[in-house]
Order: sequence, then C-alpha cells, then structure tokens
Amino acid sequence: MDNTKRYERLLDRYRNGDLDRRNFLGLIGAAGLAYGVQTPFAKFAQAQDVKQVRFDGWGGVVSEAFRKHAFDPYTAETGITVVDGTFAGGDEYLAQVRSSQEGEYNIAHLSGVFDYARYVNFGLTVELNLDNIPNMALVMDALTNAFRRVTPDYLSAVPYDYGTTGLAYNRKYISDEEMKEKGASILIDAAYKGVA
Repeated sequence: MDNTKRYERLLDRYRNGDLDRRNFLGLIGAAGLAYGVQTPFAKFAQAQDVKQVRFDGWGGVVSEAFRKHAFDPYTAETGITVVDGTFAGGDEYLAQVRSSQEGEYNIAHLSGVFDYARYVNFGLTVELNLDNIPNMALVMDALTNAFRRVTPDYLSAVPYDYGTTGLAYNRKYISDEEMKEKGASILIDAAYKGVA
C-alpha cells in the first residue's frame, strides 16, 4: 500500500469516528517524523501512549505458552497489554486483516513463507527494525533466507522456531535402532503396511 492510500485511509478513519483526534494527529505526526519532516503534529506522535497491542495465533496450548512466557513478562516490563486473538486458518485471518481498519491487527503467528508472500503482495507489511530484536543476531541465516527471497531489502517477519517434527512409534513393532536407521522413511516402509 502506498503512503497516499495509507493517509487517505487514516483520514477516513478519523472522519468516520473510528479514530479520535489525538490519535489521528499522533499518527500524522509520526509519519512526518519517520520522513524527517517536522510537522505541528509531531508532539502528538512523541506523546503517543500505547496501551495495548494485538497478537493473533492458533490458540490452544501455544497461546497459553505465549501468554505465560512472553506476553505476561512483556506487560510486566512495559505496561503494554497484549490482547490475544485466534483464528482457525490462514485464509480466514487474511480476510479479516484485509477488511479491517489499518492498525487493528498488529502481530500474527502465521505459517511460513507462503503466508508471508501473501501479506507482502497485499501491502500488509512493515519493515522491522532488526536492531530492536535482541536475539535476531542468533538466528541462523538459513531460517530467514526464505523471507529475504520475498523481500530482499527488509524483513517483516522473523522465524519463531526451527521447524522440527517428531515421529512417535510403537516399540512393540519397531526397535529404536530401526527407527534411527530409517528415520522418516519408515512412514512408507512396505513392511509396516496395514500395521496399526
């Protein structure tokens, strides 16, 4: 989305009563500051008092873990509340984001490069300041290379895990040694066809 369209949407939100005057002026001021332009509204941007951010994910135990190990500590340190949202699938969530007011959705726990490319193609991304992500220097390049193929000049997403998958097996039928030897190929081993 180009900046002109972004500012038109912002003005529409203000005119429709979806955004109060103080936040509208703050966002206009922030835009000016971002481009190095001193506007009369810059003081509103610098005084912007963020109270909450929204995080959308898949729900369940993953959301519980985020709440316990990330959101609650973040709120305790910053005073900013994290509001949890959930979605049933990537298509549903993308439709919600596309039909929402700008700024309504902040952060999402999505599934990889396919979703990333869709958000980029719809102009629904921002450039992350990687200097503000303390552990980013520890992330292997192989995990961000796929995102960089979509946006070579910036990142608008970071990987949240390495992406391993575990296999459970019944030791009544399969020994540990055989599992180590065959790995995932055991899933298509004809010797186990029909074994429940």
